[in-house]
Amino acid sequence: MLLQSRHPTAEEHAALLEARLTQLQKDVPDVHARELMKANFEKLIADVKSGREPALKHLLSADVIEKASLGGLEYAWRPSDVEIAIQDARHHHLETIGGQAQFLFPDATCELYWIEIGPSERRANERWCDGVERSADEAIARFRDRMSKTDWDAEAKAWPFLCAQLQVGIDVMDHLYFALYFCPNPLEPG
Repeated sequence: MLLQSRHPTAEEHAALLEARLTQLQKDVPDVHARELMKANFEKLIADVKSGREPALKHLLSADVIEKASLGGLEYAWRPSDVEIAIQDARHHHLETIGGQAQFLFPDATCELYWIEIGPSERRANERWCDGVERSADEAIARFRDRMSKTDWDAEAKAWPFLCAQLQVGIDVMDHLYFALYFCPNPLEPG
């Protein structure tokens, strides 16, 4: 079943962050650290729900943000820039939560949520720096795999909107992006 072409909602972003908080809190035995983590995530979730500027703008390098498209409340990068964005997140000590393919047009977003590049779940007692490295490596490997094995033509033709674009000669691959999600260390004061 295909999703309706639309921009993602703030509630969807908040739900992703809330799920991540729940998972991370299981790995932190220290009560004070869990409370700090919760406060930082709640601030981020409140920003997302209120529609304030996405926090990533202040967490990644300006040149990486400039390469992104901002649709709805999420940043998405062209395939040629995905690895650059993930490496920049690694450099800034951000964990890669994952991402998904989508065709972005000014009037529509065709989400291919089943083509995701998320890393495996955080390991029990995994140090933050180790999780940053592992999640980036896994997301890049999964991205490369998805790019080489996905039948993009078939994926595009499953969308009536994209079929119409193809019929008028638009190369829909010029509109392929990956929305990427990163998480700052929740134990650092925000």
